[in-house]
Amino acid sequence: MVAHAKGVCVQPEGGLVVTGARNPQGGRSEIRQVLDHLGAGRYAEALALGERLADGALDDPVLWHALGLAHHALDRQERAIELLARAKAGAPGDKTIRLNLAAMLEGARRQADALREYAALAQLHPTDAECFLKLATALRRAGLTDRAVDMAQHALRLNPAYAEAHALLGNIYADAARLDEAQTHREKAAAQAPNNAAYHAALGDIRLLCGDVHDAVAAYDRACAIAPTDGLRVRRALAMPVVAESADALAAARARVEAEIAKLEQSGLSIADPVREVAKTYFQFGAQGIDDRPFLERLARLYLAACPSLAYEAEHCRAAPQPREGHLQVGFVSPYLRDHTLGRLLGPIIERLNRERIEVTVAGFGPPADAMARRIASSADRRIILPRDLAGAREALADARLDVIVYAGIGMDPLLYFLAFARLAPLQCTGWGYPITSGIPAMDVFLSSALVETAEADAHYSEALERMPSLGTYYRRPAIPKLDRHDAARQAGLDPSRHIYLYPYNPFRFPPEFDPVIEELLGRDPRAEIAMLEGPSRRHRALLEQRLARTAPQSRGRLRFLARRPYQDFLALYPAADVVLDPFVFSGGNTSFEAFAAGAPIVTLPGPLRRSRLTYAMYRRMRFTECVAKDTDDYVAKAVAIATTPDLRRVLSREVGQRSAVLYEDGQAVSDYEAFFLRHAGG
Repeated sequence: MVAHAKGVCVQPEGGLVVTGARNPQGGRSEIRQVLDHLGAGRYAEALALGERLADGALDDPVLWHALGLAHHALDRQERAIELLARAKAGAPGDKTIRLNLAAMLEGARRQADALREYAALAQLHPTDAECFLKLATALRRAGLTDRAVDMAQHALRLNPAYAEAHALLGNIYADAARLDEAQTHREKAAAQAPNNAAYHAALGDIRLLCGDVHDAVAAYDRACAIAPTDGLRVRRALAMPVVAESADALAAARARVEAEIAKLEQSGLSIADPVREVAKTYFQFGAQGIDDRPFLERLARLYLAACPSLAYEAEHCRAAPQPREGHLQVGFVSPYLRDHTLGRLLGPIIERLNRERIEVTVAGFGPPADAMARRIASSADRRIILPRDLAGAREALADARLDVIVYAGIGMDPLLYFLAFARLAPLQCTGWGYPITSGIPAMDVFLSSALVETAEADAHYSEALERMPSLGTYYRRPAIPKLDRHDAARQAGLDPSRHIYLYPYNPFRFPPEFDPVIEELLGRDPRAEIAMLEGPSRRHRALLEQRLARTAPQSRGRLRFLARRPYQDFLALYPAADVVLDPFVFSGGNTSFEAFAAGAPIVTLPGPLRRSRLTYAMYRRMRFTECVAKDTDDYVAKAVAIATTPDLRRVLSREVGQRSAVLYEDGQAVSDYEAFFLRHAGG
């Protein structure tokens, strides 16, 4: 295979010829020489000979195609596209010419033109599964996911054993948190391409997300046996359970991970592209209520030693600070500034920052995907679509010459996590998105709140801790459906004659420490029913039910799992609840804003770490702590009292409804961000 940019096809066939292109019309031996040069990577020689032939009035699509590929290899993209368009005109039905032209148009960020090429090619070759898969892949990159699924499924109808189509659908469904469907397609991709290491590694990822740690490790081992890389070894080492069998099992899994990482540290790792090879963040490590800073700092050091290029530094960050001229350049970088928790938490801040002093850039990894994303993007002074590769994303952000970057969701996206290792702005911050330190040396500040953090909290962060006076979000109060309790319960499929304890989370957020609390609560209230969400995989529910059968037997038949539902239908669950239960280890953030908007009392038990204190911080902001428990016994007592005493619930609901107004559309949060940016980076 001749090395070219992603998506461009030149393959050996007999001698080196362009795959699928017809034979040259004339000057066959000379064109063959051009192809030989091209196949050997002698692009300048291919170009020189090809242009001499073209100057001699030789007009042949194979020649134009070869010249286009040579220009492409020499990074002359506009000329390459011109030449491939000329080749297409001479051979409009040639599959490879048109595939390469479409790939180059995509590389030039001419997505609409590329999609037209792929669509035309699929029409020309209606029985060719590859053409439909290429179209599906381009549609996915353009953010047109539903159409991408349709085209990939059509490719599978044409070729049911098409591993690449199964792999694409697996990736699309995984991105959409449709984990069971993702696993089905990834299992088929790996079965149909048993020697493809990438498919086995992806299968390991989805098995892990679905809760099958043992089978996930087996898939990683298979991938390592086919094509071992140090990044894949790290990926395997980081495997942690999604729904743990017990607190002891979770602690044992954590100990195993730390021991394996310690071994890898001593082995002199070398990782060329951690985004593709490791493809993981530290997301699963928040499931325990322990200080993760030492481990995450150690993990960051391992990555920096294995991949020194992670410590890339933008040119404008190397120079001595200069007196400020013009606006402070602030960038918000995240794939989650859309209809997502982070879009709700940070979008209104972005919209309202003072443009007389601050110019705002929003950077993500694709075009705005929904109405909220479009609103956030249109409110920014500049929108950057970052390439989905580490080097390209770094260069794009470096070219923006930002003074401040706020990374949102570092612990949730591998590209965002590894991008944050670079020095791309003099001041780099994180905060909302994942309530744990990053451990990354280049991350300067963790943006938090004095309402959340304890006096000892600085020790939990590798970053400097910024305690804003506000909660740090201008959260728009959601419109809760106007339903009485009985109607809301029936609409949700719940029994209004029961006392409904709403746990508005999925099994991942149900820590083992919560099991005895549930058992005690159900024992005290015979009419109690706990309603919670199914989660993105059926396996999650099964694992939790298996655990609770041992640890909380009274939950049998009294734990109601609710199917995933549209956002407004989800909000309609709150009026059905007698009381809302807040998790111990991972307190509600966005979810608590929603519950308080419905006037629902939430029972919470804050711990020492930020991740367990967000609901408590909201109560502090409201100056109302009647539902804040001192310990687990108090937690159960408060929850049962609220659920079983209608008058108490009405009083608490009225208080929450009135006091919670201070949580929403808080202009102080906007002022806090402005003051922080200007104080630390404004010159």
